Amino acid sequence: MSALNVSFRMLLRQIKDDKISVVMIGFPICVALFLYFFAPTISQNLIAGYGTKWNLQPYYPMFDIIVIAFSFCTPGFASAMVMLSELDDKVVFSLCASPLGRGGYLFSRLGLPAFISIILAGTLCWLLNLAGLSLFTYIIVIAISLIACTL
Repeated sequence: MSALNVSFRMLLRQIKDDKISVVMIGFPICVALFLYFFAPTISQNLIAGYGTKWNLQPYYPMFDIIVIAFSFCTPGFASAMVMLSELDDKVVFSLCASPLGRGGYLFSRLGLPAFISIILAGTLCWLLNLAGLSLFTYIIVIAISLIACTL
């Protein structure tokens, strides 16, 4: 097993042990499911009750962008919490001095979760999109969210 694989497995184990981090990982999926199944129903009920000025359909692209942003921010937040915990426990210095190195440590803590977030965002956009935007638009939004949430 490579040092990178061991480090990433350690990250996953630490996330699994922290219940808030587990919730943070599942949050974008829950938001996407909620918006996909309930936003059209809520919109129809608001239109029926209050008229067309309460239509939520113009906001569907924004809902898709929120799901994409959550799919990057929340796993990144969980990974950052693990990194802060390792810094508090003074484990970071030994991991950076291991065969993994500083670059490998940062890649296993930030790069691999970002790559998994790309897959998650793409899957959620493909399966649970409300706006029906073009593939190019989704790719641009995913790229911008990746840059914004990794920095």
